[in-house]
Amino acid sequence: MSASGGLVGVTETAAGPDPGLVSVSFTGTEAGQDLDRLLAADTRGRAAYRLDPLGDMTALGRPVTLAELARGYADALGALDPRPAALVGHCSAALLTQAIAAGLGPHPPPFLLLDPAVPTAESVVETFAELRGGLGRPPLGADGARALVRSCAEDPGAALERMAAVLAADADAFCAESGLGDDGAAVTGELVPRYTAWLALLLATLHHRPGPAPAPSYCLLSRHRALPPALPGGAAATVRRLDLTARELTSAAPVRALLLDLAEGDPPA
Repeated sequence: MSASGGLVGVTETAAGPDPGLVSVSFTGTEAGQDLDRLLAADTRGRAAYRLDPLGDMTALGRPVTLAELARGYADALGALDPRPAALVGHCSAALLTQAIAAGLGPHPPPFLLLDPAVPTAESVVETFAELRGGLGRPPLGADGARALVRSCAEDPGAALERMAAVLAADADAFCAESGLGDDGAAVTGELVPRYTAWLALLLATLHHRPGPAPAPSYCLLSRHRALPPALPGGAAATVRRLDLTARELTSAAPVRALLLDLAEGDPPA
Protein backbone atom coordinates (compact mmCIF):
# COMPACT_ATOMS: atom_id res chain seq x y z
CA MET A 1 0.00 0.00 0.00
CA SER A 2 1.23 3.46 -0.83
CA ALA A 3 -0.51 6.63 0.25
CA SER A 4 0.28 10.12 -0.95
CA GLY A 5 0.58 13.13 1.27
CA GLY A 6 0.87 15.69 -1.55
CA LEU A 7 4.61 16.25 -1.68
CA VAL A 8 5.35 12.86 -0.20
CA GLY A 9 4.27 9.26 0.04
CA VAL A 10 4.00 6.63 2.76
CA THR A 11 4.66 3.01 1.79
CA GLU A 12 3.47 0.08 3.87
CA THR A 13 6.16 -2.60 4.15
CA ALA A 14 4.34 -4.93 6.56
CA ALA A 15 0.66 -5.33 7.39
CA GLY A 16 -0.71 -5.55 10.90
CA PRO A 17 -3.74 -4.48 12.94
CA ASP A 18 -1.82 -2.58 15.62
CA PRO A 19 -0.38 0.96 15.42
CA GLY A 20 2.62 0.89 13.16
CA LEU A 21 6.34 1.54 13.05
CA VAL A 22 7.75 4.15 10.68
CA SER A 23 11.29 4.24 9.26
CA VAL A 24 12.75 7.48 7.90
CA SER A 25 15.92 7.07 5.88
CA PHE A 26 17.54 7.44 2.52
CA THR A 27 16.04 4.17 1.38
CA GLY A 28 17.90 4.30 -1.92
CA THR A 29 21.03 3.42 0.02
CA GLU A 30 21.83 -0.12 1.16
CA ALA A 31 21.69 0.90 4.82
CA GLY A 32 18.19 2.34 4.40
CA GLN A 33 17.00 -0.80 2.65
CA ASP A 34 18.46 -2.90 5.46
CA LEU A 35 16.48 -0.87 8.00
CA ASP A 36 13.23 -1.33 6.09
CA ARG A 37 13.76 -5.08 5.84
CA LEU A 38 14.69 -5.27 9.52
CA LEU A 39 11.46 -3.65 10.67
CA ALA A 40 9.25 -5.57 8.25
CA ALA A 41 10.68 -8.96 9.23
CA ASP A 42 8.98 -9.16 12.65
CA THR A 43 6.57 -6.47 13.80
CA ARG A 44 4.71 -8.32 16.61
CA GLY A 45 1.45 -7.70 14.75
CA ARG A 46 2.15 -4.05 13.95
CA ALA A 47 2.12 -2.46 10.54
CA ALA A 48 5.40 -1.03 9.24
CA TYR A 49 5.79 1.97 6.99
CA ARG A 50 8.63 3.52 5.04
CA LEU A 51 9.22 7.18 4.30
CA ASP A 52 11.60 7.89 1.43
CA PRO A 53 12.65 11.55 1.50
CA LEU A 54 15.31 10.98 -1.15
CA GLY A 55 12.86 9.36 -3.53
CA ASP A 56 10.22 11.99 -2.87
CA MET A 57 12.65 14.86 -3.42
CA THR A 58 13.83 13.21 -6.64
CA ALA A 59 10.28 12.78 -7.91
CA LEU A 60 9.40 16.34 -6.99
CA GLY A 61 12.25 17.65 -9.13
CA ARG A 62 12.84 20.78 -7.07
CA PRO A 63 14.21 21.51 -3.61
CA VAL A 64 11.83 22.12 -0.73
CA THR A 65 12.52 23.02 2.87
CA LEU A 66 12.79 20.39 5.56
CA ALA A 67 9.77 21.97 7.26
CA GLU A 68 7.69 21.43 4.09
CA LEU A 69 8.75 17.79 3.87
CA ALA A 70 8.03 17.24 7.57
CA ARG A 71 4.55 18.77 7.26
CA GLY A 72 3.76 16.54 4.29
CA TYR A 73 4.88 13.41 6.11
CA ALA A 74 3.14 14.39 9.35
CA ASP A 75 -0.12 14.98 7.47
CA ALA A 76 0.18 11.62 5.69
CA LEU A 77 1.02 9.73 8.89
CA GLY A 78 -1.68 11.54 10.85
CA ALA A 79 -4.25 10.30 8.35
CA LEU A 80 -3.37 6.66 9.05
CA ASP A 81 -5.82 4.68 11.17
CA PRO A 82 -4.45 3.81 13.61
CA ARG A 83 -1.75 6.46 13.86
CA PRO A 84 1.88 5.31 14.17
CA ALA A 85 3.17 4.05 17.50
CA ALA A 86 6.89 4.83 17.01
CA LEU A 87 9.36 6.24 14.50
CA VAL A 88 13.01 5.48 13.76
CA GLY A 89 15.26 7.87 11.84
CA HIS A 90 18.61 6.99 10.33
CA CYS A 91 21.71 9.16 9.92
CA SER A 92 21.03 12.49 8.15
CA ALA A 93 17.27 11.92 8.40
CA ALA A 94 17.50 12.62 12.15
CA LEU A 95 16.24 16.21 12.06
CA LEU A 96 13.52 15.29 9.57
CA THR A 97 12.34 12.50 11.88
CA GLN A 98 12.25 14.91 14.80
CA ALA A 99 10.32 17.49 12.77
CA ILE A 100 7.81 14.85 11.67
CA ALA A 101 7.26 13.81 15.29
CA ALA A 102 6.74 17.47 16.24
CA GLY A 103 4.09 17.75 13.53
CA LEU A 104 2.07 14.83 14.91
CA GLY A 105 0.50 16.87 17.66
CA PRO A 106 1.05 17.66 21.32
CA HIS A 107 1.51 13.96 22.18
CA PRO A 108 3.71 12.64 19.37
CA PRO A 109 4.80 9.02 19.17
CA PRO A 110 8.23 8.24 20.62
CA PHE A 111 11.14 7.97 18.24
CA LEU A 112 14.69 6.71 18.25
CA LEU A 113 17.60 7.74 16.07
CA LEU A 114 20.29 5.50 14.60
CA ASP A 115 23.71 7.13 14.18
CA PRO A 116 22.09 10.59 13.97
CA ALA A 117 23.99 13.08 11.83
CA VAL A 118 23.54 16.82 11.43
CA PRO A 119 25.00 18.01 8.09
CA THR A 120 27.47 20.86 7.91
CA ALA A 121 28.50 22.86 4.85
CA GLU A 122 31.76 20.92 4.88
CA SER A 123 30.01 17.53 4.99
CA VAL A 124 27.74 18.51 2.08
CA VAL A 125 30.80 19.32 -0.01
CA GLU A 126 32.38 16.03 1.06
CA THR A 127 29.28 14.18 -0.13
CA PHE A 128 29.46 16.06 -3.43
CA ALA A 129 33.09 14.98 -3.80
CA GLU A 130 32.13 11.36 -3.08
CA LEU A 131 29.42 11.46 -5.74
CA ARG A 132 31.89 12.88 -8.25
CA GLY A 133 34.42 10.23 -7.26
CA GLY A 134 31.88 7.54 -8.08
CA LEU A 135 31.78 8.97 -11.59
CA GLY A 136 35.56 8.86 -11.85
CA ARG A 137 36.05 12.59 -11.44
CA PRO A 138 38.85 14.19 -9.42
CA PRO A 139 38.07 16.21 -6.28
CA LEU A 140 37.82 19.98 -6.35
CA GLY A 141 40.98 21.90 -5.59
CA ALA A 142 41.33 23.46 -2.16
CA ASP A 143 40.20 26.91 -3.31
CA GLY A 144 37.20 25.53 -5.15
CA ALA A 145 36.18 23.41 -2.17
CA ARG A 146 36.41 26.39 0.21
CA ALA A 147 34.31 28.52 -2.14
CA LEU A 148 31.68 25.80 -2.40
CA VAL A 149 31.57 25.36 1.39
CA ARG A 150 30.95 29.09 1.72
CA SER A 151 28.21 28.93 -0.93
CA CYS A 152 26.51 25.99 0.81
CA ALA A 153 26.45 28.01 4.03
CA GLU A 154 25.41 31.35 2.56
CA ASP A 155 23.52 30.66 -0.70
CA PRO A 156 22.34 27.04 -0.80
CA GLY A 157 20.26 27.57 -3.93
CA ALA A 158 23.27 28.74 -5.92
CA ALA A 159 25.40 25.97 -4.44
CA LEU A 160 22.89 23.31 -5.46
CA GLU A 161 22.61 24.72 -8.98
CA ARG A 162 26.39 24.65 -9.37
CA MET A 163 26.75 21.12 -8.01
CA ALA A 164 23.94 19.83 -10.23
CA ALA A 165 25.58 21.33 -13.32
CA VAL A 166 28.94 19.79 -12.43
CA LEU A 167 27.36 16.39 -11.78
CA ALA A 168 25.55 16.49 -15.14
CA ALA A 169 28.84 17.19 -16.93
CA ASP A 170 30.57 14.50 -14.88
CA ALA A 171 27.89 11.94 -15.74
CA ASP A 172 28.10 12.78 -19.45
CA ALA A 173 31.87 12.39 -19.37
CA PHE A 174 31.63 9.12 -17.46
CA CYS A 175 29.15 7.69 -19.96
CA ALA A 176 31.27 8.77 -22.92
CA GLU A 177 34.42 7.27 -21.41
CA SER A 178 32.55 4.05 -20.60
CA GLY A 179 31.33 3.69 -24.17
CA LEU A 180 27.67 3.59 -23.16
CA GLY A 181 26.52 5.27 -26.36
CA ASP A 182 22.77 5.87 -26.50
CA ASP A 183 22.35 4.30 -23.06
CA GLY A 184 24.35 7.16 -21.56
CA ALA A 185 21.41 9.55 -21.67
CA ALA A 186 19.31 7.14 -19.61
CA VAL A 187 22.09 6.75 -17.05
CA THR A 188 22.54 10.50 -16.76
CA GLY A 189 18.78 11.02 -16.58
CA GLU A 190 18.54 8.63 -13.64
CA LEU A 191 21.68 9.47 -11.67
CA VAL A 192 21.84 13.25 -11.83
CA PRO A 193 18.32 13.99 -10.49
CA ARG A 194 18.84 11.52 -7.64
CA TYR A 195 22.27 12.88 -6.74
CA THR A 196 20.92 16.43 -6.92
CA ALA A 197 17.99 15.49 -4.68
CA TRP A 198 20.39 13.96 -2.16
CA LEU A 199 22.39 17.18 -2.00
CA ALA A 200 19.17 19.23 -1.83
CA LEU A 201 18.00 17.20 1.14
CA LEU A 202 21.32 17.69 2.94
CA LEU A 203 21.20 21.43 2.27
CA ALA A 204 17.59 21.60 3.47
CA THR A 205 18.65 19.85 6.68
CA LEU A 206 21.67 22.14 7.05
CA HIS A 207 19.45 25.23 6.86
CA HIS A 208 16.58 23.87 8.95
CA ARG A 209 15.88 25.98 12.03
CA PRO A 210 13.72 23.80 14.26
CA GLY A 211 11.23 25.23 16.67
CA PRO A 212 10.26 23.42 19.87
CA ALA A 213 10.56 19.73 19.15
CA PRO A 214 10.35 16.52 21.15
CA ALA A 215 13.61 14.88 22.17
CA PRO A 216 14.42 11.41 20.87
CA SER A 217 13.77 8.65 23.36
CA TYR A 218 16.95 6.85 22.34
CA CYS A 219 19.99 7.49 20.21
CA LEU A 220 21.71 4.28 19.17
CA LEU A 221 25.29 4.69 18.01
CA SER A 222 27.52 2.31 16.12
CA ARG A 223 31.04 1.55 17.24
CA HIS A 224 32.83 4.70 16.09
CA ARG A 225 30.07 7.31 15.90
CA ALA A 226 29.59 10.21 18.30
CA LEU A 227 26.40 12.07 19.18
CA PRO A 228 26.33 15.35 17.21
CA PRO A 229 26.41 18.34 19.59
CA ALA A 230 24.01 20.19 17.27
CA LEU A 231 21.27 17.55 17.61
CA PRO A 232 18.28 19.24 19.29
CA GLY A 233 17.30 17.41 22.44
CA GLY A 234 20.21 15.03 22.14
CA ALA A 235 21.30 15.66 25.71
CA ALA A 236 17.89 14.47 26.96
CA ALA A 237 17.99 11.21 25.05
CA THR A 238 19.18 7.89 26.38
CA VAL A 239 22.32 7.12 24.39
CA ARG A 240 23.43 3.57 23.76
CA ARG A 241 26.49 2.44 21.86
CA LEU A 242 26.42 -0.97 20.19
CA ASP A 243 29.56 -2.87 19.24
CA LEU A 244 28.55 -2.85 15.58
CA THR A 245 29.71 -1.09 12.43
CA ALA A 246 27.51 1.64 10.97
CA ARG A 247 26.34 -0.76 8.27
CA GLU A 248 25.58 -3.53 10.78
CA LEU A 249 23.52 -1.20 12.96
CA THR A 250 20.67 -0.88 10.45
CA SER A 251 20.19 -4.65 10.27
CA ALA A 252 20.65 -5.49 13.96
CA ALA A 253 17.81 -7.31 15.71
CA PRO A 254 18.32 -5.35 18.99
CA VAL A 255 17.36 -2.18 17.11
CA ARG A 256 14.03 -3.70 16.09
CA ALA A 257 13.43 -5.05 19.59
CA LEU A 258 14.04 -1.65 21.18
CA LEU A 259 11.73 0.11 18.72
CA LEU A 260 8.98 -2.42 19.33
CA ASP A 261 9.38 -2.10 23.10
CA LEU A 262 9.23 1.68 22.70
CA ALA A 263 6.03 1.37 20.66
CA GLU A 264 4.52 -0.75 23.41
CA GLY A 265 5.41 1.82 26.04
CA ASP A 266 7.81 -0.45 27.86
CA PRO A 267 11.40 0.25 26.73
CA PRO A 268 14.04 -1.76 28.55
CA ALA A 269 16.01 -0.09 31.31
